[in-house]
Amino acid sequence: MLKLIPLGEPIPVPFETMPGKLEFKSPTSDFSLVFHSVEEIRMAHYVWKISIFEGEVEITDVHSFEDQYFFLPIYYSSFIRSYYAPWGYKGEILCLYFVTEELDIITKFYSLSTKSFVSPPLPNTTTVLCSTMSSDVLTISYDPQTSAWSPFIVNLDGTIKFRLPYSGIPLDLFISWINPLPNYFVIFYDPEEIKTTLNYYEGVSETLKKKIPLEPSQLVPFKEEEFISDEIDRSSPSALKSLAYGDFLNKWDEIGFDKSSNTLRLRFVRPSGQSFTEDGQEYVNIQKFEVQYRIEVTKE
Repeated sequence: MLKLIPLGEPIPVPFETMPGKLEFKSPTSDFSLVFHSVEEIRMAHYVWKISIFEGEVEITDVHSFEDQYFFLPIYYSSFIRSYYAPWGYKGEILCLYFVTEELDIITKFYSLSTKSFVSPPLPNTTTVLCSTMSSDVLTISYDPQTSAWSPFIVNLDGTIKFRLPYSGIPLDLFISWINPLPNYFVIFYDPEEIKTTLNYYEGVSETLKKKIPLEPSQLVPFKEEEFISDEIDRSSPSALKSLAYGDFLNKWDEIGFDKSSNTLRLRFVRPSGQSFTEDGQEYVNIQKFEVQYRIEVTKE
């Protein structure tokens, strides 16, 4: 059985900037993967250098990664670890987003021991979450058969276990392992039904165990009359065109999950003043908020 337990009222959170360095330790803590030296090589297209350490000793040159560029999903958000867990359960396989000379992003699984690659069956992914107890990997990948993005469970040896029955764009999908492993869940925004649900699975299975509504309009209802004011803070860190009101108010802006505490973190935006016009375009300043829920899993 699964249920959501609210952890207080929504709180305001700042708009985040990109970190200068990120470290991911292997499950055994023997190895570390460090992203650094971020560079914008094209407008809004950022790439990173990586370094690999065994203990305190850098071993990057052994694996010939010094001249390569790499990508990070949602690099602007502190939720990045909710979308990227690159180390296989034994700390021997490393999942990386390679950036080619043509600026294509291709996912590859790399063996530290053999210094060779195992290409996954779906190289275009937005989420890679290695299990800490098996060779299973949760991904959100582009499915050429449906011409859409879907959640998959794949294996570190480059095979597909199965595809889950959700299709959309990456912003409408979220997937994560949950304790006790190997349980997992999928959060899906259905644009046709205009609703969001959390779909829970027990074990590495295709059988849906429970579905829970996760609608922003129900959990954090928006009262339009409360945001209208005579004063407009034009120094706000972000602004949206008024035509985007509906989309952003009906969806979660960011989703994160802390597996150590089974805490679901849901972020959303709200207008912080009246709309205004600049250079012929209508804008509204926004503020971001976060609401948290603990996911409790119990035996029926």
